[in-house]
Amino acid sequence: MNHAHPTVDQLIDYAHGELSSHEGDAVRAHLAACPACIEAHDAQIRLGELLRQHARSEELELPPGLVTSIYARAASEPPAPAWWTPLASALRPALAVPIAAAVALAIYFASAGWHTNVRTDATDAAYYMENHAALATTVPFEGDAVPTVLTSDQAAP
Repeated sequence: MNHAHPTVDQLIDYAHGELSSHEGDAVRAHLAACPACIEAHDAQIRLGELLRQHARSEELELPPGLVTSIYARAASEPPAPAWWTPLASALRPALAVPIAAAVALAIYFASAGWHTNVRTDATDAAYYMENHAALATTVPFEGDAVPTVLTSDQAAP
């Protein structure tokens, strides 16, 4: 670093002790031999000090009544518990878990009809045909004519 001048950032980091030991030694050696860099380093230190002084002068004090009020409230009795505090203590996990399980089971069993398919009483058509054939042999139709309701366009095999 003795050949090249340190950057302004390196001078600021050196002033705050944020450089590694190797880089800090190189900047220190360069500052010992370069009056221009010493002046830049000193200017950065003066600028930092001016900024700190300005920040201290701009700090605002809290109003005296506010500090007293804060201390008074901290020392006073705690406020009454909210209306939901007893409810929250009642719903602790020791009670909430069994209640939640019971509600979940009640919902499940109440909606069991929703989960199954609706069954209709469907009777096979073959049952009616066999029943009709049995009745037709025991109680023949009057006359030779077969009612039109029971006739078909297709010939029997």
